[in-house]
Amino acid sequence: MCLFTDLSKMPMPAPEDIICYKVVKSDSWCHPMMSPYHMDFEWEYDKEYTTDGEKKSEPYYDQYHQGYFIANGYFHTFKYESDAWELWDKITWNGRKDLYQVVICKIPKGALIYEGHFGDPQQSHDDVMSGAYCYASNKLTITDVVQWYH
Repeated sequence: MCLFTDLSKMPMPAPEDIICYKVVKSDSWCHPMMSPYHMDFEWEYDKEYTTDGEKKSEPYYDQYHQGYFIANGYFHTFKYESDAWELWDKITWNGRKDLYQVVICKIPKGALIYEGHFGDPQQSHDDVMSGAYCYASNKLTITDVVQWYH
């Protein structure tokens, strides 16, 4: 998952705790929750994760989109629950809807964040999910699972 922003390539501190949403591979008694787009990063509930000290890829400016792409090195989430469910629909098209779930997350006050739209450097972000608003942050906690929406 990538975030596209027309803002500065420098992240800003979150002015307050931010509630947001993420799609993860479902957890079970034998498998942890995993991010489908973050190299199978494993998650636990109520544990704050940070990318501090990790090498982050430098945002790069894309002439076609007239803005920056934020890819690896940050945790990506959706601002709106409905956008998370839209991604869930797209990645579970083959009927394996039990493999993924939408979770509620918290970006803590003071965490470094980028804000922008869901995007992919290989195609126009409008072709992926038009209007999906996202965050990329250096700190994130998964707090709860969203009950099935369908």
